[in-house]
Amino acid sequence: MKSKPDTSMAQMGTPREVHTAIDNLHGAILFGQKLALRPSKQVSLHDIRDPFDLPDGTASFRDFTGSRNQRFSTMESAQRNRLVRPTNVLHWYNAPATMTEEKLKQ
Repeated sequence: MKSKPDTSMAQMGTPREVHTAIDNLHGAILFGQKLALRPSKQVSLHDIRDPFDLPDGTASFRDFTGSRNQRFSTMESAQRNRLVRPTNVLHWYNAPATMTEEKLKQ
């Protein structure tokens, strides 16, 4: 949000998904900053035709609906997810047997 630095909005599919995200992420530390999540008074977000650039050069608006990283696009894929609060441990299921910490850092 251009008028509120360090603030963003995300649209979820259902009110239950909103509360799940808040329950699991509120208070989590990300890049040294404590996340504060609250439900919005707005029902939905609207596409922005001309998003402004953020200080790092990325666009201020992005739609992840069709992203291959979207883990909740189908009921089948959503049921395989293991929802847990963030921790300092990386859980990577189905990682290649040849994966090493050095390769991961690259």
